[in-house]
Amino acid sequence: MSEEAAAIVDAPQRRSGAAIFIFGTVLLDMLALGIVIPILPKLIEGFVDNDTASAARIFGLFGTAWAVDAALLLADPRRIVR
Repeated sequence: MSEEAAAIVDAPQRRSGAAIFIFGTVLLDMLALGIVIPILPKLIEGFVDNDTASAARIFGLFGTAWAVDAALLLADPRRIVR
């Protein structure tokens, strides 16, 4: 084996922090959802004078907005980077 090939084989592998960053991001997202999902319906209901039907509509709009946003970002994530 040549010296150049030996240097390539013996080179230490660089550790990427990408996996740790992604794990941390997913962890924070799940933590936020775990806090928001149980609290948001009652919070919205309190804003509309305990009218459950109105609160359900508003909560549905929040869910729809989140789903549309997620679908658009998943469709072309490069749009955010530009």
